[in-house]
Amino acid sequence: LPPLLRGYLRLGAKVCGEPAHDPEFGVADFVALQGLHGANERYLERLRSASATLEAGASA
Repeated sequence: LPPLLRGYLRLGAKVCGEPAHDPEFGVADFVALQGLHGANERYLERLRSASATLEAGASA
């Protein structure tokens, strides 16, 4: 699985149907639904921590 899709699934997202080919970018697009209340809290905290680290590095 592509890393982005794998991350969505770890958060608890639901993929809604088959992917659609996007010829402009040469990729497959898909619709995914994710509610924050149903998210994997441990993984969500990991993403928040990584985001804070990136923001701190960008402002240095």
